[in-house]
Amino acid sequence: MGLNNLRNYIRTSKRPLDVIYVLDVSGSMEGEKILSVNRAMHELETELLKEAQRNPGTSVNITVVTFGNDVAKIHGSSKVAIEHYHYSDINYVIGSTPFDKACYVLCDLLSEQNMDPKSYTPVVVLLSDGEPSYEYENALNQFLSSKWGAKAIKYAIACGDDADRGVLARFTTSAECVLSVNNATELIRAIKWTSSLVSKSSKIGYTNDKPDSVMTRPTSIIDNDDYWY
Repeated sequence: MGLNNLRNYIRTSKRPLDVIYVLDVSGSMEGEKILSVNRAMHELETELLKEAQRNPGTSVNITVVTFGNDVAKIHGSSKVAIEHYHYSDINYVIGSTPFDKACYVLCDLLSEQNMDPKSYTPVVVLLSDGEPSYEYENALNQFLSSKWGAKAIKYAIACGDDADRGVLARFTTSAECVLSVNNATELIRAIKWTSSLVSKSSKIGYTNDKPDSVMTRPTSIIDNDDYWY
């Protein structure tokens, strides 16, 4: 077996774990917010790679979904192995907040036809600073009632006072899984903290624990020295 074939074999013999970041790119994210998101996502690459190395039997695959200006789409490529993932800065923030369309993209990404049956529990992190522009209940219910949507470890990051924490809690199914941030430092800390969910997902996979039994909120993201809004 050649070296390249050996690497492919090792890679495919690992158990996949999908990590999905769903980022609000509506007009209200303009300025320091989206700059902070870009910085945090670059730093997140290193943190996720460390988590993958701590879990050598896991193939960590990254997808970023953006939603804004009446469109939800995959940013770059989907399900990219963390060893090969490179985040591209988001330079556009405009228009409405089509949360409903983001939910439909998640339904497709986590559909049974697009998921390996042996996958670990997927991790989904939603970030938003506002409220949905359109009716979203049908789309959200479809996601939450799907096989992998129901199983997923779901967290949300609420950016500032205008974020609709009720909607975010509906998405995560628990207000305890909504992290509030009010400045760039807190946002970066919160996004980087989510890398720890890789190990939590692997623990669920091995022990058959329910997700809630291994979830803990971060305790070190608060920074009172600055305030965005």
